[in-house]
Amino acid sequence: MASRRIMVTIDGPSHAVLKSYAARRNTTIGGLVKDYLMRIAESEQRALEARERIRAMNRKLKQDDPQP
Repeated sequence: MASRRIMVTIDGPSHAVLKSYAARRNTTIGGLVKDYLMRIAESEQRALEARERIRAMNRKLKQDDPQP
């Protein structure tokens, strides 16, 4: 998959804090943003998959439930 660039505007004081934070973690501000966005996307994907498993279990329970 091809990489895409995004642009984010950060004010001066925030940039200095983020740059220092990133340096302590041996990464860049861009690396911090990328990692954070990936964690959000992966978390959402896991939640969607869990909801689908729950729906599937509910459908199975309804099929197995004898009707009076």
